[in-house]
Amino acid sequence: MGPTGYTRFRRLLDVDVELAVELHTVRGRAESYSVVLLVSDEGEKWATVRVFDDEHGAAHMHRYTRSGGKQDAERISAATPSEGFNMALDWAESGYREMIESWRRN
Repeated sequence: MGPTGYTRFRRLLDVDVELAVELHTVRGRAESYSVVLLVSDEGEKWATVRVFDDEHGAAHMHRYTRSGGKQDAERISAATPSEGFNMALDWAESGYREMIESWRRN
């Protein structure tokens, strides 16, 4: 199967917003990933706002709400895990404020 790598990191987007990222690669190519948008819920604990991943072989996103928790998966049109991973990072980094506002309203 060749060299396998696992990368995990957290990226601070704002004083109370983080991305928790996991990436599995084989021979330098993305095989699977998870990008989780977290917000500090009024300074108490970290709450999940969105999860982007390719669990079960398909790129998708889960919205979370304060009242209902994890919602059903929404498919993302990404052909490869690498494309899905890059789309997830782009969307979370550029749209996290709107995602958090939606989470707070629901």
